[in-house]
Amino acid sequence: NGSEVTGGIAVEIVSAPAGFTVRGSSFIDNWVPGLRTSGVDATVTDCKFVGNSVGWFCFSSNCTVVGSQFVGNDSYGIYGGGYTQVIDSLFLRNRNHGLFTWDPAILINSVFAGNTGQFGAGIAGFGGVYVLNSVFFGNSADSMGGMAVGESGATIRNSIFWSNSDNTGFTQHAQFAGLGTINVSHSIIQGWTGSWGGIGNSGADPLFVDPLGPDGNVGTQDDDLRLSLGSPAINAGDPNTSFLPATDLDGHARILCGRVDIGAYEFGI
Repeated sequence: NGSEVTGGIAVEIVSAPAGFTVRGSSFIDNWVPGLRTSGVDATVTDCKFVGNSVGWFCFSSNCTVVGSQFVGNDSYGIYGGGYTQVIDSLFLRNRNHGLFTWDPAILINSVFAGNTGQFGAGIAGFGGVYVLNSVFFGNSADSMGGMAVGESGATIRNSIFWSNSDNTGFTQHAQFAGLGTINVSHSIIQGWTGSWGGIGNSGADPLFVDPLGPDGNVGTQDDDLRLSLGSPAINAGDPNTSFLPATDLDGHARILCGRVDIGAYEFGI
């Protein structure tokens, strides 16, 4: 709890009680993974992983992330080798992938922005990915800048994929693609062609407040990916979606008057 690990010394955990939690700690500028867990199911809450070779190397174990930040890590924000659950978290300007996982992953109320890599810069998921009320913005890769999935496919609900790019430009393929079926509904996807089917989807500009922030750079802390007045994401989500959280990324009520917005933030609170 409340620790800081910096300057090249990592924390490795290979044995711990069930429900082990790292809370309120920072892992900064380590030339090895900031945190490595092997065969240990662990939860990271309110932590920061900044400038490490890998933020969290989660090997042969399940990992849960709540209210944490993975920023500017050299290889991965998280490398996952077990079931991965991400809630209320930020993945910004990581190189290679924001999140890479071989096993199932669920992402709720989270933002992936400014990550880079060869493919799936935001997330590369090969065990099935469930994306709910999240935003993928400004991620870039040679292929599938936002999200790349394997044969297990993905499910996308109430989410925004915008301004992600690859060698096709800012197309639907640049937002997400993969080997398996992608089931998408009530979401906004740049370049949307309708080829994945689903209901309630749109290719309209989500009208973020200030997606690049005052510094004009994607994936930095001054970016504002909240919705502005007139956004097509307002009241356009599905309030009956499985795993829908009670609050948004700011901690405000998620369902208002029986409606829910698309993206990580509710409008007008």
